[in-house]
Amino acid sequence: ADSNEYPRHEVTIPAFLMATCTVTRAQYRWFDPALEQRYAREFEETAPDDDCPVIETNWFDGMAFALWLGEAARLPTETQWEGAARAGYD
Repeated sequence: ADSNEYPRHEVTIPAFLMATCTVTRAQYRWFDPALEQRYAREFEETAPDDDCPVIETNWFDGMAFALWLGEAARLPTETQWEGAARAGYD
């Protein structure tokens, strides 16, 4: 951890839902079909199938995708992401 992330403290967040799977190429293609054309080689080498996770995106792409999905979808906060990654463990 960085020096500005201390002292360690307990954080309580309300319950939330998070998808259990990553966004696939097929799902993201509905939103931005041009992405695969821009990164054709990378997709062919790294994520060759429609059920592979989408690659070559960034935070801004994720935010735009969530907005496109509608108000029920959004990116998790840092605290939610860390909690989910730790599966509730300290």
